[in-house]
Amino acid sequence: MTDDAERFTVVVCKGPTCGDRRNSEQLIEHLTRTVAARGLGERIRVLTETCLGHCLRGPNILVQNEEQERNGIDGVLYNRMTVEDLERVIDSHLVGGMVVRPLMYRPPWMRDK
Repeated sequence: MTDDAERFTVVVCKGPTCGDRRNSEQLIEHLTRTVAARGLGERIRVLTETCLGHCLRGPNILVQNEEQERNGIDGVLYNRMTVEDLERVIDSHLVGGMVVRPLMYRPPWMRDK
């Protein structure tokens, strides 16, 4: 890994709606295994949160790069995640640096932009 590689924190919601009803535990396990298997542990930190506040759109994951996290900026919130969608996020966003726009949450006032 080079020192200039972007580092991310990925927060997976595991609250009662996302976790208990929509099985976000499967996302946590898959993400943790994939990060380890691909040797990305120095670049990607996996955390869980009880609730990200978007229960009806869950399971949710929040991806923040180091700068966003350090400055208290939200990052990218992905909704209705499946293991297949998570693979897209890993490949495109976490490894490739490109946000997967079709999977991200966009507030109603930003949907036309």
